[in-house]
Amino acid sequence: MINRLSMKTKTLFPSLLTLALLFLCIVSYGQFSNNNSGNVIGNNIKNDKSEDEGGDGPFSQGDKFVNLGLGFVGSEVGSSVGSGYSNSTGPSFEFNSEKAMTDHLGLGFATSYQGASATNTFTTQGYDSYTNTLVNYTTTDKYSISFIQFSVRGAYHFTAGNKFDPYAGVGLGYCEVIETLNETTNDPSVAGGSSTTGAPGFMFGAFGGTRYFFSDHVGAWFEFQFNRASFTVNGYSTSISSSNYLNLGLVFKWR
Repeated sequence: MINRLSMKTKTLFPSLLTLALLFLCIVSYGQFSNNNSGNVIGNNIKNDKSEDEGGDGPFSQGDKFVNLGLGFVGSEVGSSVGSGYSNSTGPSFEFNSEKAMTDHLGLGFATSYQGASATNTFTTQGYDSYTNTLVNYTTTDKYSISFIQFSVRGAYHFTAGNKFDPYAGVGLGYCEVIETLNETTNDPSVAGGSSTTGAPGFMFGAFGGTRYFFSDHVGAWFEFQFNRASFTVNGYSTSISSSNYLNLGLVFKWR
């Protein structure tokens, strides 16, 4: 099963990562220039306040965050179940939470779910002994595939003014691939029916992104991520790369 589910890392990922890093550099440089163009004494007073009271920026010690969103731009989960299959992969549903342990370091939890399907309809020919004729039979195989991830994440948040919160980090956790096969046919020699198989795995990954706050408590969130999962099934080990390199959504913040 896992051999059919093996997914290849697309060459799009390095390009997206490069764009993400370039964006973060531009944002950080712009905010740095704006912050240093004002009164030096006023900036020093503000910085002292940030150190003493946890800061007034988008990421300060004690802040709590919840990110909700969708994941896109990944390799298709159902693309390698077999030749001749018609594949359909939806976006992932992303949820992660984080607490600011310091003014720069955050720890949190993340989970995601993605579903996909792959369908193949084919025709076989059999001999009907009652009519002494050849008969065409139709069989449809449909795979429903789920990819679930749970991870603990740590991130470093860069200073970028009062609205932008750029960050980068790593994650470590558990994932599972679940595959259900439903077979329907009018061929009397084929049993048909359904079956479900699954395999748990160990996952690690890296991510980088930014938040932009519209207000003190609500903002937009996007993130580039790449995860690698390792599975062992029936004594055989394999690795897959998860999809959803680009995540978009809303972030909610409180103390």
